[in-house]
Amino acid sequence: MTPWIKSQTSDRYLAPIRQQIIDRIPDQSHVWEVGCGTGALLLEAAPKLKLGIGWDADPSLIHFANCRRQKMGIGHIAFETHRVHGTSTPPYPMDLAIACLFFHVMPIDAAVEILEQMAMISSRVIIMGFCQPSTQKQARLNWLDQRFTGHYLHFEAYQEAGALAGIIEMARLNIEDHWHTHDESLVCYELSS
Repeated sequence: MTPWIKSQTSDRYLAPIRQQIIDRIPDQSHVWEVGCGTGALLLEAAPKLKLGIGWDADPSLIHFANCRRQKMGIGHIAFETHRVHGTSTPPYPMDLAIACLFFHVMPIDAAVEILEQMAMISSRVIIMGFCQPSTQKQARLNWLDQRFTGHYLHFEAYQEAGALAGIIEMARLNIEDHWHTHDESLVCYELSS
């Protein structure tokens, strides 16, 4: 999916969830977003942030995010092409680390490692992703949504591991809060180490 199409489709669909997350960001925060995509969350949160850093492995998404940032005249947010792994984190502590629809696209061990890294660099972590389907209809819709992606095998393993709740448990993080979204297949968690 091209960055422009993503900005006009999934970014619009996820706008209410982004707002729920933005509402939980304290003013003047330093925020690191892993898998930032088109940069929508950090750009919308810009008035609340002292500093925002968005990382994504896709250079076309980062280019799109930086073009939007420049067009909006925002100087305290940076978007960078990074593949998060190993000890790859920003060089200084953050107030909040965020990842949305991120952990189902990679092997489970990488998802756990990245979530642990997020908790090490930040006192608070907010993540959003697929939950375990509660109905057959939801399971079929998730299958249809994910089946023809390049990461379907990772999504299958993610579901078998307990979805987002399973990743959190494997990372041994504390759930401070969780909330459901307008989409019954997506859930948000606020975590601490």
